[in-house]
Amino acid sequence: MTMPAPLGVAVVGCGTISDEYLRNLTAFPDLSVLYCADLDLGRAKKQAAAYGVPAAGTLAQALAHDGVELVVNLTLPGAHAEVAAAAIAAGKHVWNEKPLTTDPATGRALLRQAERAGVRVGCAPDTVLGAGQQTARRLIQAGAIGTPQTALALMQSPGPESWHHSPEFLFQPGAGPLFDLGPYYFSALATVFGPASRVAAVGPPPCCSASTPRCPGTVSSRSPGPRRRWPSPTRTGSPGTSGFTAAAVTAGRRTNRPAPRPGAAWECWTWRAACGPGSRTAPPASWRCTSWR
Repeated sequence: MTMPAPLGVAVVGCGTISDEYLRNLTAFPDLSVLYCADLDLGRAKKQAAAYGVPAAGTLAQALAHDGVELVVNLTLPGAHAEVAAAAIAAGKHVWNEKPLTTDPATGRALLRQAERAGVRVGCAPDTVLGAGQQTARRLIQAGAIGTPQTALALMQSPGPESWHHSPEFLFQPGAGPLFDLGPYYFSALATVFGPASRVAAVGPPPCCSASTPRCPGTVSSRSPGPRRRWPSPTRTGSPGTSGFTAAAVTAGRRTNRPAPRPGAAWECWTWRAACGPGSRTAPPASWRCTSWR
């Protein structure tokens, strides 16, 4: 019996996550990674050399490679749709890192394009195919625990700064905890229980801000160092108020800071005051600032 030739793969986007993909893609005999592509050609060549990939270059060059049948799209979330659409237009199958796209309409358009082109589109996470989740699914479907009434998915993390060398894109539209980590939990729930029929969400009320309005429960450091966003753990004031005690961020670490340091460009972030739902007005200067950014 003649074995089929390995599936030719191009990895597009050679950032942090590409190491995990390339380690696995190059380990299976039925796959052959033929190309590494990135906007940073030096980075593409470095990853190609590290994993024995024979060629590296641009996206256009990868799509023009006759041997490439599947494009593994590991670009930034904002580029997922554009890169995937270009691959589909070139007649390639696509595997996108999460999210598929940054909005539902673009995602649906991408799937329609793939259907017309006769190619397939897949998307991370594939963790639902792992032994643990598949075993749980089989047991639940077999009635091993009776009829499930509820399920809880919970994630707590200090943030991507703790492991990613360049996490800025994870704070931009299309990323963040919901888009970057949420798919693991929603995919697991949908795999076990099926698609959702209704969706609801809860959150804190709008905040009073002295500058650009932002939702309570987040803080951002302006100086020193690059901008960061962190969850704010402590609520202050009586029920119905929107005051939050936040924390300033310095060099990627949370530090309680009741007042700005002399000479630093910290601005007042949260005010101890009651404001009605939807209020976006700045508080009077006499109100006491309870946290700084």
